[in-house]
Amino acid sequence: MKKLLGILVFIIFLVGCSSEDKDYINTVKGMTFDSGKTVETYVEEQMALGEFELLNSDIIVNSFTYIYTLMNDEQLNEVFRNSDVKMPKKKEITWEVEGETKDGKIVIAYNDTILVKIQTIKNGDYIESDSSKIKTYSKANNKQLDSLMEEKRFLYELALRCGYDNP
Repeated sequence: MKKLLGILVFIIFLVGCSSEDKDYINTVKGMTFDSGKTVETYVEEQMALGEFELLNSDIIVNSFTYIYTLMNDEQLNEVFRNSDVKMPKKKEITWEVEGETKDGKIVIAYNDTILVKIQTIKNGDYIESDSSKIKTYSKANNKQLDSLMEEKRFLYELALRCGYDNP
């Protein structure tokens, strides 16, 4: 009987923690930056850009060279056509609380190739974060993918405008 009661208390503890984490994650996902984007939307974009980089690293390096020599969109599109650009597939994202920090929690969002870490700060009744506290990594080698994100965003959006689509 004591053993059964111990197991029951443990299960209730796990369910209680899980519910608290879900509430925390939902709060983090719904936070809005000054730009109007929610954390959830920002994370989805970061994952797409990270995967776009992993799928097209050689093309991206070559395209950066062309961008800095002031090629126009049509010339870059020609580079894309000749380089077999690959677009990331829309994937399900799993959200979890990775752990607690002194001032908040680390929330992670991941799929099979990309991991995004969101550092949050608990400030009284509020949870805070900003885009500088959101880091994107390759799951294969734990390499941070946050460098040159605006340039990668430009190439990704250009690829979409040129007719490349997420499969």
